[in-house]
Amino acid sequence: MKKTNKILTAIVMALTIVCFCQPISASAASAKPIIKATQAVISKGTTTKVKVTYNKKNVTNKAKFKTSNKSVATVSKKGVVTGKKAGTAYITATYKGKTSKKVKITVAQVSLNKKSVKLSVGKTATLAAKYNKKTVKATFKSSNPAVASVNKAGVISAKKAGTATITATYKKTKATCKVSVKAEPVKHIWTEKITKQPTCTEDGVKTLTCSCGEVKTEVIQKLGHAWDNGVVTEATCTEDGAKTYTCTRCGEVKSEAIAKLGHVWDDGVITEPTCTVDGAKTYTCEKCGETKSEVIKATGHTWDNGVITKEPTDTESGVKTYTCTKCGDTKDENGHYEKQEVAGWDEEKLVDVNICNTCKMEFSEADYDGFEAALEALVTHQADNFDSDTPCGGYHTETRTIIIHHDPTYEDVWVADK
Repeated sequence: MKKTNKILTAIVMALTIVCFCQPISASAASAKPIIKATQAVISKGTTTKVKVTYNKKNVTNKAKFKTSNKSVATVSKKGVVTGKKAGTAYITATYKGKTSKKVKITVAQVSLNKKSVKLSVGKTATLAAKYNKKTVKATFKSSNPAVASVNKAGVISAKKAGTATITATYKKTKATCKVSVKAEPVKHIWTEKITKQPTCTEDGVKTLTCSCGEVKTEVIQKLGHAWDNGVVTEATCTEDGAKTYTCTRCGEVKSEAIAKLGHVWDDGVITEPTCTVDGAKTYTCEKCGETKSEVIKATGHTWDNGVITKEPTDTESGVKTYTCTKCGDTKDENGHYEKQEVAGWDEEKLVDVNICNTCKMEFSEADYDGFEAALEALVTHQADNFDSDTPCGGYHTETRTIIIHHDPTYEDVWVADK
């Protein structure tokens, strides 16, 4: 601060010397008081003095001073400025009713980058000090070096559990950092022992014992089965097969089904049926040789019309023998004859009729034995009438449809005995 005052005094003297070398102008009467400083930085509790000139004369002891913020900086009647707390205030001087320009007074406070630090024994942390927003070399001191020491560079070293306060001092201002040191936790020294071996299906257990007597356990994950490549039991046409796996560690077995194959039948071989015995179509599986059959029904006899091998009499039945046209088997039937009427019928027939051109007599082939016979009868007729008064001559032929009536007849019919 003394250095700052000396600088201000030198500036004032230089300006005063310059002013004495100049003639006094007519405008001097209108001059304002001048504070010989534009700004200053002080600390809390420190002072600086401002000097006021008017028309190049020192009027410091006659001027009236004023501060813009008494809580930051005060000013005495003689121009002594005192820092109260960190902040900014402006000082003005009034002389002969005229006020000077403002002078900026900054009350600075040293600050640290950390207000508190937590460390474990053996660890370090570094503090950095700033004053008026600039990094400065402060003086550091620990309240308890046995817990936390600090060097000139602001490096804190944790020594043992406890607390300490680090104080940084710069230009009579102070800032503190609270340090808490905790002891490094004691680590267990474990001895491991497997107390239960893991299996394929169950977890194992590892027991850890510390020299302090504490015990804890850890799970050893189960191993899981280690299956071999498996052994195949082949499937057949009718039964499932299987692939069986065995665990190489524990011997456990598991199986996977292999679906049965099913038969593959050939086209089949036919055993022909007879009249009385069923036949069959037999299929054989191409893979396993198993067979299956389908029945072909017996065809049954096909009997002929039969032959009477013994004629019936009035007192005894006759015998009619039938023979199967396929196998030759025979069967006999007892029976007799019965008279049965064969009904008459009408037959519609297309015939040629020869007609005499003279007498119109008709000669139909139905009445004679065919057309030629009918024509021959016509010729005979005309010859017989040749010498008559009206001899017949010439003919023509017409085709007609006629109905021929057949009378019923009776015949012997074979009837099986009841």
